[in-house]
Amino acid sequence: MSNSPFSLENKRILVTGASSGIGRQVAVSANEAGAYVVITGRDENRLKETAALMNEKCSIIVCDLTNDESIAKEFIGIDPVDGIVHCAGLVSPFPTAFLARKHVMETFNTNFIAPVILNSFLQLKKKINKNSSLIFMSSISVDFPYEGGSMYASSKAALEAYSRSLALELVKQKVRSNCIAPALIKTPMYENAEKNMINSSMSDLVAEKYLLGLGMPTDVSNLTTFLLSDASRWITGKKFTIDGGVLLSSAK
Repeated sequence: MSNSPFSLENKRILVTGASSGIGRQVAVSANEAGAYVVITGRDENRLKETAALMNEKCSIIVCDLTNDESIAKEFIGIDPVDGIVHCAGLVSPFPTAFLARKHVMETFNTNFIAPVILNSFLQLKKKINKNSSLIFMSSISVDFPYEGGSMYASSKAALEAYSRSLALELVKQKVRSNCIAPALIKTPMYENAEKNMINSSMSDLVAEKYLLGLGMPTDVSNLTTFLLSDASRWITGKKFTIDGGVLLSSAK
């Protein structure tokens, strides 16, 4: 057993959106730090690919988190957890002039309502242990918007406000709630977007703004491992921006 303050030995961690990208790496890193990791998402085959990267201290819950009945059915039997990392998210750029209710609800259902309802269910069913750590994946777009990203940024802003209120309500149980706001991370989602750029020079121009280079999923998972560990016991209600220096670049 590790004596490191960053160890997750004897902790049970739930990771949503664990079928790829940041969620997958968060799950793998938590497992490497000693945690038993429960991963969830809609695609069972991709979840199995994630599980194959971990040791036997893991399990899969296939669930559509935008469906309340699915949450109640699939999570009623889960053992209490010591941490949750909400990574499931949707990026769907759309001009504000053409936004319809369906576009608003599509983004908010996945990025905001789903983690809120899952968290509420786990609270009510006493599935969150004392001294747990809850982590929500936000984005720097909340403070630094981009064209077409109004709904994505708004959903993440709502998540940040919810996290702060949650931190206040759960402080008596020593349960912490924090947000991470990454800039661009080289995930399959980003790589697909990069392929669709008009030319490679546009991609190079984006990369040049990142003084420390584009982020990797491990850059986020290293922070989630810290926030899940007892080393972060005195941190709650905060947002951690990790951007590879892109905001410094914009200030030049």
